[in-house]
Amino acid sequence: MATPITIELLHARVQGLNAASRPAEALDLVSGQVEHLGDDSRFWIIFGFALLAQDRVADAQAAAQQAAQLEPDSARVLNLLICCAHDAGEHERAVELAHQLVVVDPTEAQGHYWIAVLYGGKPQSRNDLERAADAIAHALHLNPMDPEYYRLAALIADLSGKTSLAHEYLRTGLQIDPNNSSLLVASGQIDGAKKVVGERSDVLRSVLAVNPMDSTAQDELSEHFLFRLLSLGRLPWLHAIFAALSLSMAQGLWGVLVSLALMLLFAGLGWRNYRSAASGMPAGYPAEILRTNSSARRGIYLLGASVLGIGLGSVIAAPMENQVPGLLLLGAGAMTGFIGEILLHKSAGAPVGGEATDHDKLRYKHRRFGLLIDGHSPRFWWGLVCVLSLGFSLEFASAATGMALLIGAGWLLGIGWQLLYWVLRMGRGNNPWSKSKSLKTKAKFGWMARAAGGMQGAYYLGLHLIFPALIMSMGISLFIGESFTSNNLEAPVQHIDHSRLAPVVPSPVVPSMDFSIPTLPSFDFDRLTEGTD
Repeated sequence: MATPITIELLHARVQGLNAASRPAEALDLVSGQVEHLGDDSRFWIIFGFALLAQDRVADAQAAAQQAAQLEPDSARVLNLLICCAHDAGEHERAVELAHQLVVVDPTEAQGHYWIAVLYGGKPQSRNDLERAADAIAHALHLNPMDPEYYRLAALIADLSGKTSLAHEYLRTGLQIDPNNSSLLVASGQIDGAKKVVGERSDVLRSVLAVNPMDSTAQDELSEHFLFRLLSLGRLPWLHAIFAALSLSMAQGLWGVLVSLALMLLFAGLGWRNYRSAASGMPAGYPAEILRTNSSARRGIYLLGASVLGIGLGSVIAAPMENQVPGLLLLGAGAMTGFIGEILLHKSAGAPVGGEATDHDKLRYKHRRFGLLIDGHSPRFWWGLVCVLSLGFSLEFASAATGMALLIGAGWLLGIGWQLLYWVLRMGRGNNPWSKSKSLKTKAKFGWMARAAGGMQGAYYLGLHLIFPALIMSMGISLFIGESFTSNNLEAPVQHIDHSRLAPVVPSPVVPSMDFSIPTLPSFDFDRLTEGTD
């Protein structure tokens, strides 16, 4: 039997256990006090929140009803009921309870705060964002000293496209509490917040310096490091394309030297990018993150293997007349890099377990999609550089040029198929392009926004699927055609004596015709007349 304690001491102990990430122990502590404190509505409220921390929504709702019987029309009970409805996915009921909370206690900001959370958390149109902005403005008017309200106000303003206003809310909240962890962590989701709070890694380090047990800051720091590692995933494709193009223009010793130089260059770039991603982090954190994150660790290993594969393939192909074996090894290295890039994207997306809520799973899908979209700008510029390089190498068209086309097209196709996969996984109602258009449009014009977003998505997917497919067909044709040509050139040419194959037909003897006038014999008239005298 548990030792009886006061409600104040129970509340303090539960808060301490939750802060130490020990919610199961907190629930056991509260459960042991049912017999002693069951007549106090505050106990049932504490019990309900402890149950919510363990995702036991139905039991938490029962505890809230028990508290409502002891204290009807209580703001504290309504707050627990709103939390239960929100976690249960009952959006309309949660909004109704939030409005009821405003009526019950109009001088408190909590009801307005809940309205802002409910409309701003899952907005469907610009109307929802406007309602959320109005509600949080009321909350700040009633309680202008709560940093949490400024955090939510900054996020809603940023989502509405009002970046300068978001920075102002963020700056004001940090003036009230410069070390507020929720504000500092949320700054990573606001565009251009670096101008207000500084470098992201430095911000998270300062949060951990204040509270080393802050699990949210630890997770954010890990995600920040893994996000910065994504630049490594583009290096194998660039290495493979430039290596293949160099083989089309330089063979023999020069080709080997260029291949070795490219391998050393991209290996150095990879190491520099890794060091840049790890800079600003506490000592030992990068190694610990890679140790606990198997996807990121395997991705790094595969990227290293791709550098060796591409370099070895180009070195083998450079001095050979038939470059096909080396080019195939080069292509295999590029494919290894592609798999490594996918693993890095998976780790940076903060994957969730099978027991995660639908909201967390949808957030993971949106994050994976967003990571692919974020790479659009470097893809465009590096792709432009590769196209220009390809234009210079067309004069030396060979199987290596075809492999360069295959690698570039494969890169875009791989990204296009991933985009299509995540769009389908998110479902029809969560199309990112339609969602983005809807948030900028009034609710009554939502169908137009969804249609425009659908067309935008179809164009973007087509750009990553149809266009690369055409390039790939050109690459296949060039690679196969030049490969067969090079194979035929290795064997000596068999000269064919066509005269032995053609039938011999004897030509008839045609007498020559002479149409000249024959010469007449000369007559000596003196001799003919001699003796007649």
